[in-house]
Amino acid sequence: MHPRAKTSQPVPFATSMEKRPWWPAAIVRSHAQGTLSTMWGSADYWWDEEFLSAQWWNNFSDSWGEWPTEVENVIVLEEDQRGFLLDLGTHVARVCPIPSGEHISRLSRSPPLRSVLEQHMLLAVGGWSVDGDRILIFPHHDISSQPCDGGLLYDIHHGLRSAGLSAPNMERSWNDRLKNIEGGLKTNTLWRAPHSKHMLAAVRLGVERTNFVTYQGRTVIRGEPISIAEYLLDDSDRLPHLRDLAIIESANTLRQWLDKEEKNKVRNLFKTSTGGLAILRYDVTLCRLAEATAFGLEEMVGPLREHLSTVDRVQARLGLMRTCRMVSLSTAAVIVFALMLWNIAEISTADRNLTLLIGFPVMLLMRILEWRLEPDWR
Repeated sequence: MHPRAKTSQPVPFATSMEKRPWWPAAIVRSHAQGTLSTMWGSADYWWDEEFLSAQWWNNFSDSWGEWPTEVENVIVLEEDQRGFLLDLGTHVARVCPIPSGEHISRLSRSPPLRSVLEQHMLLAVGGWSVDGDRILIFPHHDISSQPCDGGLLYDIHHGLRSAGLSAPNMERSWNDRLKNIEGGLKTNTLWRAPHSKHMLAAVRLGVERTNFVTYQGRTVIRGEPISIAEYLLDDSDRLPHLRDLAIIESANTLRQWLDKEEKNKVRNLFKTSTGGLAILRYDVTLCRLAEATAFGLEEMVGPLREHLSTVDRVQARLGLMRTCRMVSLSTAAVIVFALMLWNIAEISTADRNLTLLIGFPVMLLMRILEWRLEPDWR
């Protein structure tokens, strides 16, 4: 039996669709004829209890790519907020009764992406995609979670960048995304960032803390569909590449990633004044709050909202940093203007010296304060 198999027999549905772990009961308003209406918009869903029978898989004909055709037994490995993880003997299938886009199948169905990612990821070899990825077929593998590997993430990011498959930062789009999610959740928080030029826009890899798995003796990432809550609020295709690190939220994984990055890029890439890892952690927290809200996980909603309450303190420090920078630049402008006036004999040498005597220390002090006020991103 598979290491994490729950049962060796097909599992009957003891409860209705509305009672399953993947049904976002807290936000559903109504559902009919394959359409789900929620407080954040509508989504499609499908429901066929027969997919837990071998016959269903052997007779299915609407797939893309590779499909298991000689299934003898269907084993439920997990049922979670994405849907089901099934052992089909020759393959492992992710079944999503409420599809949330085609982010994962796109990684496999794009030849340029596949050529880069197949070295580091366990890509879907087939599936059923109608109004989103309903079923994703993966090669058979051990689904037991392995330690998260920051070096592996870096290799993926670097590979995408080297192949020209990353894009420059999409600042406006990313800030609009935060606005959409904040509005849907009514969080009373507001955070926007200019983003460093080193922050790349990368395709969604479907990284989660628990989907580092073993395949053919090596650790790889099996991409997971995004949550239905995030899909409803904002399902952007390209997000900051460092968001994958923010999802894992591990000091060890961060160190592994940093060990491979060029040192001259690290400060500008990670510093909080340009968003950096801090605003991506904020993004991830918003998405986790959305998921907890959608599934009525009250024990998670409180701590997540409490965590978001710290945003004001970070923004206050960033506001002081901007003030220090403005004073420093203004002082520099005054110094330059004074030198110009002195050069055309409009002010005396004593006035010039006084300006320099006061201006340079003020400018230096403001710069030092700005550096000291930079929140720690580690």
